[in-house]
Amino acid sequence: QAGASTAQGVLAGLRAMVRTVLGKEDFSGLRFNILGLGAVGGELGRVLAANGAEVVGFDIREEACERALQHGVKIVPEDQLWRLACDVFVPCALGGILTQSSIRALDCRGICGAANNQLQDEGVAEELHRLGIVWAPDFLVNAGAVIEGVLTVTRGDSTELRASIHERIEGISQQCEDILKRERGDI
Repeated sequence: QAGASTAQGVLAGLRAMVRTVLGKEDFSGLRFNILGLGAVGGELGRVLAANGAEVVGFDIREEACERALQHGVKIVPEDQLWRLACDVFVPCALGGILTQSSIRALDCRGICGAANNQLQDEGVAEELHRLGIVWAPDFLVNAGAVIEGVLTVTRGDSTELRASIHERIEGISQQCEDILKRERGDI
């Protein structure tokens, strides 16, 4: 369940990025490069592909790649994934992968993914800004499982609570959109 809740939050963040940065209301016709196709990245690939996006991905585990292939994700080597043009790069594996050198390989307009602590240091955020690449804060978009965990531990588990959890996770979209607009100076 935690992976599904995390994926729901990242999808909410991706919707905010697509609206705010790309000016679109849906995922169709867009390209997403996903690094890490496990429980979260694999689910993102499935949903994005099912909604008309072109999805390219990589995972070090062969079984994750095979599952993703079944959902329409094109698998490429990791070094190629970093260099392939896309609308949004989606890091869903290890933290610290966005470095001064790695981000220079990217050809994208935005970054939004589930990996924790994606930025190697604060200088990477400044360089992303200079390069014109918008980054959705990982600690916001990957908070779905935390929201679910806190609410179920403190309030139990019921149909009403599940609906509330779903609403709160979907609220990540508006929060992310507000942050992205503020960063651009729109609000």
